[in-house]
Amino acid sequence: MCKNCRICRFLLTRREAGALLWYNADSVTKGGLFMRRTDRQMPLERSMELLASGEYGVLSVVDGDGLPYGIPLNYYFSREDNAIYFHTAKEGRKMEALLANPQVHFVVIPRSEIAQDLYTTHYESVMAQGVASILEDPEEVREQLRRLCRHLVPDALYRLEEVIDKYSTVAVVKIALTQVMGKWNREQ
Repeated sequence: MCKNCRICRFLLTRREAGALLWYNADSVTKGGLFMRRTDRQMPLERSMELLASGEYGVLSVVDGDGLPYGIPLNYYFSREDNAIYFHTAKEGRKMEALLANPQVHFVVIPRSEIAQDLYTTHYESVMAQGVASILEDPEEVREQLRRLCRHLVPDALYRLEEVIDKYSTVAVVKIALTQVMGKWNREQ
């Protein structure tokens, strides 16, 4: 980090204020998370709460042809691993893209409301970047599927093992997070 350019000075200020979870100075100029409207940056703990309580997000990847591809999907966030997990088919465009380029972006928007009289939107959102990997160990796959089910369908756990057995051919993907940043607009 050079400490002289505008971006590096900004990052140092935000880091000292406790607003950034992770950052890599090189990633700022290579597409890393950076927020111009710092007044809308939410505290890290709130960002992590939203990730942990969320059920639905959009995974963005770049496929082998260099084309962007966004996929809405269910997920769960593990604070212990600092990772997002989701299940998917073992074949298809998403899997091909993850194998071609494991660098991914993930967005969760748990709250959005248009305030028509104010001509604005009140929202909370979390953006995350990370590196995706496909779990190989069958027991780890089953455990992550259990955790995903506990998170998404806590009232139907009596069928947990039956459902996991039925989905034994799916892949589980882990996104090891490298950057997380939340943004909100709470203007009245």
